[in-house]
Amino acid sequence: MQITMPCGLGIGPGGQCSTGTCFNAATRVLEHHEDTGIFRSGAYCLPCLGSKVRPAAEVEAADERDIRHGDTGGMNGLPDDRWKIRGFAPDERAELEAIRDGKLLSLYVKPGVFVWATTTEVEADRARRRAEEAAEQDRMRNRFRR
Repeated sequence: MQITMPCGLGIGPGGQCSTGTCFNAATRVLEHHEDTGIFRSGAYCLPCLGSKVRPAAEVEAADERDIRHGDTGGMNGLPDDRWKIRGFAPDERAELEAIRDGKLLSLYVKPGVFVWATTTEVEADRARRRAEEAAEQDRMRNRFRR
């Protein structure tokens, strides 16, 4: 599961690696460099990135070998001439530390929609939801008492 941080970087829950099956802490950012600009793919741990990003010549040779053997190619890793690994920028690092320290939390709004909130905002939201539920229960009890 990948969550988008306020700065727009994708990361796993609690600051973990973006790979769905990895529970290591995210330590690097994966970027795709093109003529149109730079796309940040997400935050990953170094072992996962090591298995994804490979030398461009190696990826091209493996793709050619796959095609010669009747496969489609393209599943042999990401070429390092277009995909770059870098450390966190200062703003990304600050947000990541706030998430890991529990100062910045992902708050459920509705199905598929989450927002970032502080602890006080989360507590206020819980109190609001409890009040709404209590009001609904009172409304239902009064409705059937008539």
